[in-house]
Amino acid sequence: MLLVVAHHAELPWAPFPIELGLVGVRLFFVLSGFLITGILLDGRDAIDEGRASRGSFARAFYARRALRIFPVYYAALAILFALDAPLVREQIGWHALYASSFLVAREGHWVGVASHFWSLSVEEQFYLLWPWLVLLAPRRAMPWICGTVALAAPIFRLVGGLAGLGRFALVFTLPGSTDALALGALFAWLHRHPSPRLPELRAMLGASGGVLLALATAASELLVDSPYLVSVESLHGLSHAMLGVALVSACAAPVGAATRPSKLHRALSAPPLRYVGRVSYGLYLVHPMLPYALGHLGVDTSPFWIRVSSYLLAPLAVSAASFHLFETPLLALKDRVPYARRG
Repeated sequence: MLLVVAHHAELPWAPFPIELGLVGVRLFFVLSGFLITGILLDGRDAIDEGRASRGSFARAFYARRALRIFPVYYAALAILFALDAPLVREQIGWHALYASSFLVAREGHWVGVASHFWSLSVEEQFYLLWPWLVLLAPRRAMPWICGTVALAAPIFRLVGGLAGLGRFALVFTLPGSTDALALGALFAWLHRHPSPRLPELRAMLGASGGVLLALATAASELLVDSPYLVSVESLHGLSHAMLGVALVSACAAPVGAATRPSKLHRALSAPPLRYVGRVSYGLYLVHPMLPYALGHLGVDTSPFWIRVSSYLLAPLAVSAASFHLFETPLLALKDRVPYARRG
């Protein structure tokens, strides 16, 4: 979330041509694939042990996702609609149906203050499809399925680019994002089937992702006007996913293993970061809204502290209030829809 804010606020950070916002969203996709697949794999265990049926587990899964996602999302969308934010009323159907990714792909450019809803659209489409694959596919096939789905994204970006699809259709859609989601899912499976070679695999994947990112970035700079540029750019997403899943895996001890948390885990578990993570969904929804409104009113948002205040501090206060006063009471209702019977 902080990477996304830094990108949108155009905060100075390093002289490298990397889109921090896109890197942050891809890390979010890795985390989502890791966490959601972990829940689904635990559900498979409950089903196999007779503590739940596929139908009851699926109902609980979607009910709990709906309680977490829908209320604050539709509240934010309703506020934008009521305030007549530019383009929102004309596009309301797309956003209400979680089809924002299709909208930006169709238009080929950003579509106003709700443009960032594209990633939530991708997530919702992932939630609709992926649970059934995990719950129905043979367990032994899961690593192969995850690997195949992960490779599908860079192939889609490469072939689609050569076929003339625009960047928004290639990058900001579910087919262009499955490498991050599926690599997170793969490591969720690996962490539930721990191997002594897991640290080596994680290190190799992270190192390979770093090398791939460096090569793809350098090649992109050299091939700016070349027809082969799209071939190189298709590798950026894969490198981001590889680095992201290495980071996530390093922070998560294998399930059931008696291991001490890594230094990286302890650093990223600092209370301020944990709190930002806790309220990050609301923060993601609202963080572009105040700067957009200020700019629409003609206010100069270029001074550093105005950017920090409007993109981070004020949205953080709003998202914290939303989390404690609005979201938390709704999240308490999750206890009424358990995934499985105890025992």
